Amino acid sequence: MRYQTHRVVWLTTLGVPVVGTATAVWAGTQIFRIPGAEELIGYRVRNGVVIAISLILAIRFAWSISQRRQDIERSVDIIKLACNVLLQNKELYAFSILLLAFYGVVAVVSAIFASRLALVHKTGAGDGSGFPWLPPLRHAWGLAVYLAASFAWMSAVFVQLLRVVVSSVVCQWFFHRHDPGEPPALRTLQAAAHSAITHKFGVVVVSATVLFAAKLLHLIELGLRWAVSLLRIIPVSLVSLVVGRPIYLAEGWNSYTAVYAAFSGKGYFESSRAVTELLRKHHLLHSPVVSLIKSSMTCYALLLSLVFGYALGLQAVDTLSLHSAL
Repeated sequence: MRYQTHRVVWLTTLGVPVVGTATAVWAGTQIFRIPGAEELIGYRVRNGVVIAISLILAIRFAWSISQRRQDIERSVDIIKLACNVLLQNKELYAFSILLLAFYGVVAVVSAIFASRLALVHKTGAGDGSGFPWLPPLRHAWGLAVYLAASFAWMSAVFVQLLRVVVSSVVCQWFFHRHDPGEPPALRTLQAAAHSAITHKFGVVVVSATVLFAAKLLHLIELGLRWAVSLLRIIPVSLVSLVVGRPIYLAEGWNSYTAVYAAFSGKGYFESSRAVTELLRKHHLLHSPVVSLIKSSMTCYALLLSLVFGYALGLQAVDTLSLHSAL
């Protein structure tokens, strides 16, 4: 990875619009997959949403690539440095895979519950003819929102847990790697993980909640930009400056606060004050290179979630159609 960083970075960056376009094409071929006048309109609308989101991500990131080539080249140096750190702390790979496995279990369980929401409409819940354990039909949307919000918040907890553990391990290695009594990396990782899920878990939860709120506000900001672009009342750039920039700064501030709390051992709010002073002094809050890497990872996560969610929805529709036919 260290010797192929330049090629990997560019292939990964270009892969976002390619995957987004491929997802849109694949969703377009599924529009006429299920016949029937009763379900055809809703099915086409859902496919249209998938196509629109995929194309928006692909076009947006392709435009970003064309405008930020120098930032992409600078990100190569950052990733090389990260590879050197990982080379000295290979145990982080195992911890990341383990945490990803736990997250996969949570995602599968959440997807199973989400796929059963269609049963609320198929079994006549709320009118006395369905199953008594299903919620009333008027509460179906509330249940869907609750499941989506809880899954998003748990995802933020996993992200911040990994951030806190990695920050603790890297800090210990960076400042004490030449000490004669330095413990093995595995023991350092175990101590960092134990600390993250015990007395630092409050930092993880609070920072995850702030991250969840920032992502939610970011979705609202995207909706405002879309509405403003249609109505043409004010410039879209003004919405990005007034609404989007504070959200972006708050998200970056929250990330730095979690990292500072991880290696300093202080609480979240005490660390936030120290981070605010440091960022104000050194002007470190806005980094176009870091934002480009985060944008690439975010787009990949959205596309993968879109593909897996869409495939799960197709499976649920096929299962319900089969049961209706029987």
